[in-house]
Amino acid sequence: MLDQALAGPGTWACPGFGELLRRIPVGGWLKGQVAGPETLRRAGRGDVREIAKVVGANAAWQSERILEVGRLPVIAFDEPSWTEPLDAVTREAVAAAISASRSAGAVTGVHSCGRAPWDDILSLGPDFVNPDVSSGAGAFVAAYEAPLRAHLDRGGWIGWGIVPTDRAVPLGHSRAVLKELLQAIAPLGDRKRTLSQSFLTASCGLAGLTPDRAEDVLRVLFELSRFLRVDHLGIPVK
Repeated sequence: MLDQALAGPGTWACPGFGELLRRIPVGGWLKGQVAGPETLRRAGRGDVREIAKVVGANAAWQSERILEVGRLPVIAFDEPSWTEPLDAVTREAVAAAISASRSAGAVTGVHSCGRAPWDDILSLGPDFVNPDVSSGAGAFVAAYEAPLRAHLDRGGWIGWGIVPTDRAVPLGHSRAVLKELLQAIAPLGDRKRTLSQSFLTASCGLAGLTPDRAEDVLRVLFELSRFLRVDHLGIPVK
């Protein structure tokens, strides 16, 4: 998988990516993802500057293919191994990879289901961050309140990884999960603004789950999104 991630634009993509693009209708957003340069560096895949060039090119290639089918691309850099602040060289390389993705037309951000240094990530100015907060968003906000406020002030988005993928959310508990999130974001200022610059996700990817379990996660996400839009943003569900 790591070799595939560094194979270069177009050559690394699994057949499922092309099939997805053929099947989806035109319009709306479509999310793509690439293995992040810091995670690949930590896996010993070479010089971070060269890694970042390939990662940025792969992200740009994904973005261009998504635009070709009439969708708006959202590209996530997946960084599960990013656990410490960056040195100057790595910071420059990661920033260049993000810039390459943006230059191709993508809304670009960072996802990590690990113990990432989010203050360091936020300082790079990504369009969005997507942390795993399934064990409690309050601790995340408390740890990074100032950089999160600055991120929102410059128009950034937060993808709250609120639905766990390693355990089930009991049926009917979606409102309790949402209540905890609403309490957690209070320190970030105006709640409606924060929610308007938020989206909800699973804590991590669904590829390792059974189809039934993946559907359960998506069901909870749908419920949470519906409650959030209707009850707190006044957006009707179509």
